Amino acid sequence: MLSGAGQTPNGRYSASKFIQLLSAHWWRRQLGDKAVVVAVSPGMIPGTGLNRDGVVKMPDNLPDAKSIPEGTYQILVINFVQWASAFLLAVLFNG
Repeated sequence: MLSGAGQTPNGRYSASKFIQLLSAHWWRRQLGDKAVVVAVSPGMIPGTGLNRDGVVKMPDNLPDAKSIPEGTYQILVINFVQWASAFLLAVLFNG
């Protein structure tokens, strides 16, 4: 993914998210039982400016959309609790 390689800002953003997802899958396969790999997505968060160059207008009232504080909470609290639970279960059952 080269800067200025003809992609729009949104195209670069989308490509970077896809690369991060592929990377999480790769690390999970590489590390196997040695580690827990966590990839976090806060979901759709209007108002962040990510679609400022987009052609499609994202309405602020999408059913799955979260506010910026809700997205932050999703990343910091809910996903951490899910990760910690999975980690503890793995430790308890796999030694």
